[in-house]
Amino acid sequence: MVIIDEASQALEAQCWVPLLRSKKVVLAGDHLQLPPTIKSLNSKVKSKDKMGEEDIIKGMTLETTLFDRLLKMHGPGIKRMLTIQYRMHQKIMRFPSDELYESKLTAAEEVRTRLLKDLSYEVEETEDTIEPLIFFDTQGGDFPEKSEEEEVKKAAKGMVGESKSNEMEAALVKQHVKNLVEAGVKPEDIAVVTPYNAQVPQIPLFRRTSS
Repeated sequence: MVIIDEASQALEAQCWVPLLRSKKVVLAGDHLQLPPTIKSLNSKVKSKDKMGEEDIIKGMTLETTLFDRLLKMHGPGIKRMLTIQYRMHQKIMRFPSDELYESKLTAAEEVRTRLLKDLSYEVEETEDTIEPLIFFDTQGGDFPEKSEEEEVKKAAKGMVGESKSNEMEAALVKQHVKNLVEAGVKPEDIAVVTPYNAQVPQIPLFRRTSS
């Protein structure tokens, strides 16, 4: 038996390699989360017919995973949903549960009410450590956004990108992290995540890691 973890993020071609050596397979993953990263779509590749005309190869794409293909072929009866999550406070979990999983997710007892002030070491009880989820409104002119394309044009070098940065949002993040550290949260227990590469240099406080 072969078990393929994160199967919903794996290309179908990758999955077939171990499948050829097994009689049974278990695909573990979540097709409602991140799909595989596809930089070149086969559906855009052109081929020439007998007359030399170029045709689009229809139906040929790496975007469809084996996970998705099997669900489409056999229906939801072949899948089993794990309904208990062990990662986050129930308030953080509520939105994805309601929007993606028909409100079926429940938080495990160990994490359902866990807060920063409840860490295994001493953390001061502040407005930042007693709330599991905090939103900051950064809409408007006080938080101007820059695109990587604008920065490249100014510098007149490099390749034009689509990444974005926001200095004021970065300053807000740094202040929030500072408040957490001053309350007693260890820096190594804090992670700052941004979807934009251009934003990373704006937050030099932290050791940068890439995945």
